Amino acid sequence: MHNRAKQDPSLVSEAELADRRKKIARYCRLTSKALDLRRSHTNSEDALKVCTTVLEINPEFYTMWNYRREILLSFFQSRPDDKASLCSSELDFVERSLPKNPKSYNMWHHRVWIINHDTSDLDRELDLCSRMLNLDARNFHCWDYRRFIVKKSSKSLLDEMDFTTQKIEQNFSNYSAWHYRSSLLPILFEGESLQKKLDSEFEFVMQAFYTEPSDQSAWLYHRWLLARGASHIITPIVDPRNQNSDPGDLSASDSKRAKKTLLRELSVCAELLEEEPNCKWVILTTALLTSAAHQIGHISSEVLAEKLKAYFLQLKKLDPLRSMYYDDF
Repeated sequence: MHNRAKQDPSLVSEAELADRRKKIARYCRLTSKALDLRRSHTNSEDALKVCTTVLEINPEFYTMWNYRREILLSFFQSRPDDKASLCSSELDFVERSLPKNPKSYNMWHHRVWIINHDTSDLDRELDLCSRMLNLDARNFHCWDYRRFIVKKSSKSLLDEMDFTTQKIEQNFSNYSAWHYRSSLLPILFEGESLQKKLDSEFEFVMQAFYTEPSDQSAWLYHRWLLARGASHIITPIVDPRNQNSDPGDLSASDSKRAKKTLLRELSVCAELLEEEPNCKWVILTTALLTSAAHQIGHISSEVLAEKLKAYFLQLKKLDPLRSMYYDDF
């Protein structure tokens, strides 16, 4: 787990070692019993209790989760009237276990499995997600689960958009929130309304640049915005090695808007570069936008070569581990 200091084995007392051995012996007995019960296809309340005890000790024992689901399926068939209460109890059990490892694949998967039996309160699940994300706003397991719940519920996607805004404003370095935002935009907006929203998103992401210019999450979202708003001329943003973009059937108005977006963002980055001359993300984005500006004839080949040489020499000094990556440009 992250942020957990390792304990020096030499500092562990004999009493602590004896207590650990006792716990390990008990755990081994319980797991052996549970596996024997599974081999004998015993799907009983006692078997479920053994599973519970094992998982309370070690929630990462995926075989026990599988066995638990086998037991529950047998209960659903033999006691259909109890299905809702059984599912509710399972959700309670998982919720009690999550604090031990909030990023447990097994527990979130089990929760999805329970919800897919369509007996649970989805508002409760959204509340759980909000509480878990307050503890760790970048828990991508919880973000994935939230998207799953939203799809099954009648939750407003506009409300979800507001939720991503809230989480991003709490901490700009939230990859999951930026990603969720990028998936919501094309669903909520289209045509002219999408273009207007993209313009406002450029303003929103700029707040992150000026607050945390060295954090890459906002810069990656910025690349996505550029690809959505001017993909045919900002090919270097998507694939810096491909300089042969094709505008295709783009209308004159869309082409004009795309060029305006490109030059506006280049101007913004140039301004930010004056304030943050040693920020690699500002330099890299400025270099890529400069390449795109040359593609539309805004910058001559001579000026482009001069600027890119300076940008990438600076990047190699600031980020020597990726010097060969910069050689590809």
